[in-house]
Amino acid sequence: MPAIIKLENVSKSFGQKEVLRQANFSVDEGETKIILGGSGQGKSTILRLILGLEKPDEGRILINGIDIAPLEEEELVPIRKKIGMVFQESSLFDSLTVFDNIAYRLEEDGNLADEEIVKTTQRLLHLVDLEEDDLVKLPEQLSGGMKRRVAIARAMAGVHNIMLYDEPTAGLDPITGGHITGLMIRLRDLEKVTSVVVTQDLISSFQMVTRCAHKTQSGIQVAVNPGHPCAQKTNLVILKDGRILVEGTLESLARSTDPYVQEFLSSLKSLFAVR
Repeated sequence: MPAIIKLENVSKSFGQKEVLRQANFSVDEGETKIILGGSGQGKSTILRLILGLEKPDEGRILINGIDIAPLEEEELVPIRKKIGMVFQESSLFDSLTVFDNIAYRLEEDGNLADEEIVKTTQRLLHLVDLEEDDLVKLPEQLSGGMKRRVAIARAMAGVHNIMLYDEPTAGLDPITGGHITGLMIRLRDLEKVTSVVVTQDLISSFQMVTRCAHKTQSGIQVAVNPGHPCAQKTNLVILKDGRILVEGTLESLARSTDPYVQEFLSSLKSLFAVR
C-alpha cells in the first residue's frame, strides 16, 4: 500500500537560509511520525509543505499518491479538506462558541444537514473528553488544555485521514500535556489516523512510542505496552540544519552514535533509562 504522505528529496530555502536539504521520509496509513529537533531546524516548514502553504524548491510531496508541489491553490482545496491541522496556539475563533468552532468547517462544506452537524459536533466533543456544557462556552472561558482539545476536535471535523500537529503540548503543564498526548494515541489506535507531530517534547514523544489505547468494559484506556503493534506505528525523525540525521524507533535512535542525536536524547535516557 502506498504511503499516505511522502517527501522525496525535498529542499526549501528562505532567502539565503536553507531550512530543508534533500529531505526524504514517508508516513504509512495509521502511522504517527514525530519530528524532533531544535528551534529553526525546519520542523514547522515540513507541515507547511504538506499543507501546500509553501512550495519546495526541489523535490516532490505526495499526499495519497498525488504530487501537490505543482498544484495551484484551487487544486489544493480538496486535498486540504482531508487534512486536519492543530496549531500551537490552538487558533480558535475568539467570538465563536465551542460548538461553532468545531462545526465551522462542517457548515462551510455544506455537505451535512443541520441535525447531522449537531450530531457530528457532539461526537467530536465526546471524542476529546469534553462535556455537553462546554459547547456554549467561548474560548476565553477555557483552560489551555481545553482549548487544545477543541482545536483537535475542530481539526477532526469532516472526513480526514491525516492530522498534523504543531507543538501540541507546548505551554501546557505536564498533566494536561499528558492528556493531550493520550488523545493523540487514541486517535492513532482507535480512529486509525495518520499523523505528523512536530514537537520538542521528549516526554510526550516517549509516551507515544510506548503506550497504546484500547477499549475495555469500563471505557477507553491508554496503557504502557511498548511491544504492541500500536506503539510500533510511531517513529521518530531528528532534524539538524535542515537535514534528517536519523529516522526510526526510539530504540534505534538510542543506539545512534551521532553526537547530536545522543545529546538530544540524553535527558530522555536519564529519565527512562532507554537502551
